[in-house]
Amino acid sequence: MRKQLLLIILLSFVFYLSLFGQAKQPNLMVVPSDLYCTKHLYTMKFDNQGITEVLPDYEKALRSDENLRQVITKINEMIIERGYTRDKIKDLEATLKKLKKNEAIINAASSKTSGSAVMETALDIIKRTAKPDIVLDIYFSVKRKGPRRYVNFSLQGIDAYNSSVVASVSGDGTPVIDNSITTGVLLEEAVLKHLDNFMDQIQTYFDEMFKKGRMIKLHVKVWESSPVDLEEEYDYDGESKELNEIIDDWFYKNTVGGRYDIDDSSENMMEISARIPMYDNKKRPQDANRYSRKLVKFLKKAPFNLIVKKIPQGLGETWLFIGEK
Repeated sequence: MRKQLLLIILLSFVFYLSLFGQAKQPNLMVVPSDLYCTKHLYTMKFDNQGITEVLPDYEKALRSDENLRQVITKINEMIIERGYTRDKIKDLEATLKKLKKNEAIINAASSKTSGSAVMETALDIIKRTAKPDIVLDIYFSVKRKGPRRYVNFSLQGIDAYNSSVVASVSGDGTPVIDNSITTGVLLEEAVLKHLDNFMDQIQTYFDEMFKKGRMIKLHVKVWESSPVDLEEEYDYDGESKELNEIIDDWFYKNTVGGRYDIDDSSENMMEISARIPMYDNKKRPQDANRYSRKLVKFLKKAPFNLIVKKIPQGLGETWLFIGEK
């Protein structure tokens, strides 16, 4: 009897160990917040279809700011100490070097015929290249209380696919008088008591995505030169339907539990928020760009025979343009 009990306990332990081993961890990337970059003038300007936009210049920030480099390194180290493998930490600086080599920091995609442009920001391209699940957005400031220094910080976990905040902590460190203590160490002391709760929030959110699907957004638009719009009728699946209805039905069949919303719709455009499987049928991680390939192939086939241009916007958003390449 005692041996049987020990065997049951051992099997239970192996079972729970197996479950733990199967738990998937999100890919993470630490970036300085927009506020931090703006405050320290680490910004760049570019022309987005006639509108000047000011965006963070991460390369300048890392090149100019030793404190920032210390802080990013320290946060990465703290996450690894909590059981994350190094391949789950996507390094901002390494990604920037890769992008610079390929001259792809800012990219404009346009129709070969119309010249209409859709812009990706630097962060969009960074995310699409490194493929983090969660971006850890850090703001920090070294403060003084008389002769003592301490760090004030805020840390947000942001879904890299849809920009929603999934975890958040903030606080102050303990003031110290020793000026030899680095900013990275000051930040570690300030963050330490909050980090376990923060990482739990991120893991809970990530686990939920496996059940409900990852949220992405697709835009379907019609070029002015297109011979059809989204109200064009087709004989499909035994009845006559408008193209927007057919696309609506496609999303119902190709989302997790039929979870999607048509956020906006007209004869020339549809905006769809959809919950998609984390992996495709080949067990590859799935982003909006990879997911949208199925819709593009669907629209290219009879009876539609449509020309569709696909333009990714970061990880979680893709634009499909009907009518020309």
